[in-house]
Amino acid sequence: MIPLVSIIVPYYNVSENIETSINSLTSQSYSNIEILFVDDGSTHECMENACQYLKHDERIKIVQHKKNRGLSSSRNTGLKHSKGKYVLFWDAGDCLDSNTIKVFVDLAIKNSSEIVRGVLARTNVDKRWITKRGRRLLKNIPQTTFEKSPELAMDFTSCGVLFSRTFLKKNDLAFVPNLYMQDILFTSRALVCAKNICMSDQITGDYFQSPKSSSRIRSSERFESLFALYEKLEQFFDHKEVDSRQREILLAGFINAGVNTFLLWKLEEHKNDIDDLERLSVLLSNIGERAINQYCMDMFDETSYLRLHATRLKNYGLAASAANIMSISFDSLNNLFGEGKQKEITTATEFLNQLRIQRNSSVTNSKMLIRPDASSKSSTFVFAKNVLTQVKAKLRF
Repeated sequence: MIPLVSIIVPYYNVSENIETSINSLTSQSYSNIEILFVDDGSTHECMENACQYLKHDERIKIVQHKKNRGLSSSRNTGLKHSKGKYVLFWDAGDCLDSNTIKVFVDLAIKNSSEIVRGVLARTNVDKRWITKRGRRLLKNIPQTTFEKSPELAMDFTSCGVLFSRTFLKKNDLAFVPNLYMQDILFTSRALVCAKNICMSDQITGDYFQSPKSSSRIRSSERFESLFALYEKLEQFFDHKEVDSRQREILLAGFINAGVNTFLLWKLEEHKNDIDDLERLSVLLSNIGERAINQYCMDMFDETSYLRLHATRLKNYGLAASAANIMSISFDSLNNLFGEGKQKEITTATEFLNQLRIQRNSSVTNSKMLIRPDASSKSSTFVFAKNVLTQVKAKLRF
């Protein structure tokens, strides 16, 4: 008998795209699934109403929290109640491609993989696209590891990724309650612990990038969580004796998925209050120059090089002006490092020249718009997969 797959979907007062999202789960071509919706103390009945017409589907189960406990606790609750040999986390409101579970399970069985993942397409009301980091992940690598394929750290999302339950249990992998950006820690731990990962060229589904998304919310609470997350990452690195190269790669992803959002926010206010920028400066100094440069090379991003290093060196005016600088000049480097720091300027110039060479020679230095040739969701996925198949052979890592 084919193995059971548990799809875990936390939700809290979600309403956008919910019926379409539910349909994308129930219409999977792989039949042996259970769909666990975890109601995290919702204050209205949006999900219950959407599920009314699906009550006949015995694969759907709803677990409820009496009070709102957050995404991490909801995912942990889903894990506790799930029974599948494999687990896949999903976000309410997003659409899973109809063949994702089948493709992933086939790969997991064929390659004895502990983790199988593809790439999410991002959508909003105007367009659909694959991010530049996502494009560089479009490669089928059976039986690989994070050590062999460091590009796996280019996307920290845990959604749309198939995990072996045995692997999660063996490595005590769960989500830390009350920690924002929890995917960064969870995925870092999973990548380091896994002995067998498979990267598929499957477009897993559509992530709806709403301007109201919780991941885009700026708040003091979330800002504080950034530092707590960094501490937990370093604790994990020490506990697992993660080598310096893997640390740099994971922290480069941490800069992308965590630091940048808050740094841009605080730089907007740098003339009024530098206390938080001082803390970010210390954080970037602890992260280290090599991890910062790794991020800039991954993204082919000169602007971020100037912004991040200027913040590290407490030159906040220069960091704030970096958004208006497309190409870093000698004068900018002189401003960054100070008069007479010829060794630092020479090293930076060599790095930036290398970055420009890589950027100019790469086919993955920008996001890729996906333009469907028909309006239906199924044809969109077919079209996207055909496009990605054509560029797959040209991708460089």
